Parts: sequence; structure tokens; C-alpha cells
Amino acid sequence: MKEEICKTLDQANFLEQLGYVKTASQIVSLAKAVDQKEISSIGEIVKKIFAISETFSNEFAETDPIGGEYGKRCFLQTNEIIFGAFLTINSQNLPMPQELTSLLENINKKDDFSDSAGKSLAILLHKADRSIEENRKMFLDACTVYEQSFEGIYASALKLLFRLMSFTGSEIPEVDQISDVYSIYRSFEKARIEIPVFLEGWPEKNNIRNAIAHSQNNYDPILDQAHFVSQNPKTGEVTCDKKMSFSDFFAIWMEVADAIDSVKYSMRLFGIMDSLCIASIV
Repeated sequence: MKEEICKTLDQANFLEQLGYVKTASQIVSLAKAVDQKEISSIGEIVKKIFAISETFSNEFAETDPIGGEYGKRCFLQTNEIIFGAFLTINSQNLPMPQELTSLLENINKKDDFSDSAGKSLAILLHKADRSIEENRKMFLDACTVYEQSFEGIYASALKLLFRLMSFTGSEIPEVDQISDVYSIYRSFEKARIEIPVFLEGWPEKNNIRNAIAHSQNNYDPILDQAHFVSQNPKTGEVTCDKKMSFSDFFAIWMEVADAIDSVKYSMRLFGIMDSLCIASIV
């Protein structure tokens, strides 16, 4: 069996272990069809992978502990951007921009802490009759995970997707630098171009991050109420003063996690497609 087919089957097994059973099954079937020369057309392989991506989007939504509507929309758009951009880069033999390479390296960094903590929080969130201490710990852990993910992988994911959109023919505003996600968001607003799904709610998400980073957040475990305050460090002006339940805060955190996972899984599916395309011509 070809190395590329073996790699694909390993990827399918990985996805199955995560609960994406239908997706994994379809990948295995496609890999076997390519291996047995039942499918040899690259166009057909690409078409099949797009269908598998649709299956994955449904399973992705089903695994969301809060509700998968945002996750599904985010994944489908992200998948379209990533496939469109890299297919263009490959077909036109374009060099990979250095900034993309750096962003991809950051995206692909394994973050066991955030992954495991996120799963633990989801379990605790649905636990009946949580104690006051459990509520307090749940909030503190959620804030830690939120801040770490936001400042690292999340920001890189948004910048990566914006940069890749320029290869897809999508309507995007001109931005001098992509180092500042806020500038990217504002550029869409100023140009009156529809905000991409992965940038939805950026101001609120960023304000929550600022409140956590500057210790201007607290939580009442009895009332189950989180309070976030964000101030302009130069003027002292309060830019955000918001109260919400932990469930509402966790829903916002899940959108951050969904945006990160959408990039990771889209890249994984593109890698599977690439391996199968190579296997079909070797």
C-alpha cells in the first residue's frame, strides 16, 4: 500500500477517535477507491473531499457543547477559503509567502492545555448542582484558557484566513499591515464589506480578552454572573462594561475555539486531499 494511502488512513483513524465517525468512514472509502484505481481523476478526488467536508461540518456542529450553528458556518467558510487559496497557489505555482509560513507554524503548534481544559470545562458546564467552589474554579479556568488561546493561536488564525482570502478572489479591504486584527476588522466596516464569519463579534471578544488580561473581571458564583470591564489604557475610558452568565461567556469562548478548530481541520482535510492526489498519479 502506498505511503500516501497509509497516511490518509491514519488521518481517518485520528478523526474517528475524535468522534467524527461518518467523516472517517468516507475518507477510508475514498482512500481505498484511489488505492484500487477506481478513482484516478484529481478533479473527482477534489469533488469527493468537498463532499466529505460537508459531512464533517455537520459532525463538527453536533460535537459543539453549546450549539453548533456558528461552528458549522465558520468551518464551511474557512474550508472554502483554505481550499480555494491553496489550490490557487498550487495550480499557479505561486511561492508561499513567508508570512503565511510563519502563521501556519503558529496555528499548527499543539496546545494540549487548551484542548484538555476546554473539554473539562464543557463537562463541568453541564454538571448538575455544581458547588460554589466548582463554579468559581470553572470561571477562573475558562478565563485562563480564553486569554491563552486568544493571544496565541486565535489571532494567528484570523490573520491567516484574511491573508488567504486574497488568493481566492474574495472581496476584501486594503490593509497596510495584518499584524493587528482590530485594523482588519475595522477595514471591513469602513469599506462596508460583509464581515467574514471568523471575524464576527471581534470587538466583544477582544474586550473580554482585555478585561481578563488586566484583571478587570470577576464572577459571582451564587448569581452565576460574570462581569467584564475593559478600559482604554491611555485615557482610562471604559470601552466595555458587560455582565453575563457563565454559559453566555462559554458560548463566546466556544466561538473562539471553533474558529481555531475550523482552520486546523480544514488544513487536515486539505492535506488528505493532497495525499490522495499524489497517490493517484504515483
